[in-house]
Amino acid sequence: MKIKLKNLNNGIFYIAYFFFLLYAFFGTIDIFRAQLKTLTNISILMIALSFFLQLKKYNAKEIFILLLLLTISVIYILKTDNFLLLKLILIIIVSKDIEFDKRVSFDMILRIAFLIVMVFLYNFGIAEDVTALFNGKIRHSLGFSNPNVLGMHIYILCIDFLYLKRNALKFSSILFCILLFSLSNYYSRSRTVFIVLIFVIIMFLIYKYKEKFFEIRIIKSLIINSPIILSIIVLITYNLYINNYFIGILANKVLSGRLFNISFFSTNYQISLFGNNIAIANKSLDTAVAYALYAFGVLGVLLYIVGFKMLLKKLYDIKNYPLLIITFAFIIYGLSEKLWLFADCNIFITALSLLIFKDNDLFSEDKKGAYYERKINKYNSTCL
Repeated sequence: MKIKLKNLNNGIFYIAYFFFLLYAFFGTIDIFRAQLKTLTNISILMIALSFFLQLKKYNAKEIFILLLLLTISVIYILKTDNFLLLKLILIIIVSKDIEFDKRVSFDMILRIAFLIVMVFLYNFGIAEDVTALFNGKIRHSLGFSNPNVLGMHIYILCIDFLYLKRNALKFSSILFCILLFSLSNYYSRSRTVFIVLIFVIIMFLIYKYKEKFFEIRIIKSLIINSPIILSIIVLITYNLYINNYFIGILANKVLSGRLFNISFFSTNYQISLFGNNIAIANKSLDTAVAYALYAFGVLGVLLYIVGFKMLLKKLYDIKNYPLLIITFAFIIYGLSEKLWLFADCNIFITALSLLIFKDNDLFSEDKKGAYYERKINKYNSTCL
């Protein structure tokens, strides 16, 4: 019976994530929106039912954390009509028994298939090409809601590929990612995500040839505290911008007006414990920490900063440097984009399961042995 329940749980993960990502890709297309929204809602109900049917598989601490987060997510839905946290917690729940490599492999397969379908829909005029002008050049979305969303999906596809190749990283793998994103960038011209991808590639090369780099004290401190550091940078540059200092105005220009957008929400919305329904503003708030503040309130900012700091520390503890690099890069990416926070878009966000579940579910069996061997050696050295 336990095996059957585990298989049921795993099956629900694949079905739910399929519909989540399907909605993320095609939910903005008018003729598909209602049907895909319904399928997503059905997936949410399936996961919730699966969780309550299998409460015995979780220990008391896990149940407490999950129920607390689910309660907070319901409050957010009632107060702000925002389902982000609920979807994130639910997809984490059903991913508990899925090895992380399998999650990423599934995401990569779906993402390739959905990108091909989107190009097909775009070429047949079903998906609208949303364009924008930047520095005299037209940016294209190729069917997505805006060009940056196209860039983000290609970026996540690239890091799917890099993560799966992390233990046998070759120049051909890196070249493939650069060529793939360059093709996408020809249409989307997503500068920030291209810079972040290059940063990830450089960090992966450092991991391959000089892994001890990540244990340098100042590097380790910067990475673990990056959610706090970058949030402070956003606060400082925002204050410089609203006070008309040159650096602030320059930062706003570099960030394509994102500090101006923050000032709009600062003017029109109050900072509260549980945030606001900012969707009705019909204006974008892309900076991740600012989005957390105005959409989810003070509690949301604390969840964002403390949660990702704890995750980065945990990844250091288990020596998963590839996932550490990717998570760190997402925090940097958060200066100009928030969509990576959505479980609909980003399988890597399920790494937060490390902070909830007792078992280390990120490694395939061959990696678990090395992990536990390190733990045993550390314990023995301490005893000696």
